[in-house]
Amino acid sequence: MKKIQNLILFFIFTLIKSQSLNGFIKDSINIENRVFNLKLKNIETEKEYFSHTEIDGKYEFQNIKNGNYILSIIYNNNYSNNQFKVNVNGITTQNFCLTKYCRFSENKDGICPICKSKQNVIPIFYGLTTRKFMKKNKSKYHFRGCEISSCDPKWYCKNDKLEF
Repeated sequence: MKKIQNLILFFIFTLIKSQSLNGFIKDSINIENRVFNLKLKNIETEKEYFSHTEIDGKYEFQNIKNGNYILSIIYNNNYSNNQFKVNVNGITTQNFCLTKYCRFSENKDGICPICKSKQNVIPIFYGLTTRKFMKKNKSKYHFRGCEISSCDPKWYCKNDKLEF
């Protein structure tokens, strides 16, 4: 009987002691079957844990201590934010959405990276237009077409013939 009590106490103590972090990591461009390698680093102790997502984006770190952590996505540099601060307290569930990095989003002011001027920079126009509209506005806009993605240039420099 004493052995059973000790065994039960051991399991209860183990369950109370074990903390975990789990959730889902989604991709803003919704590419299916994307697997991410993950690193969880305790801010205070600097102890590191490694895991990965399943095909559906589910992840889990087990047997970690309560505390503040940095969760790093070790996939590549295609995302603008690869690190997240996480506070683990018991069994913690936290979901994350990764935003795809776009080099065109860095230039918000319309200054050409080559000539360093706004002088001959015009916005890029996306969408279906008529020839009449294009002829009338060809000095105001650089026309690019109808198909757009989540990462397209926003400006065009007439001097350098550069989309940025």
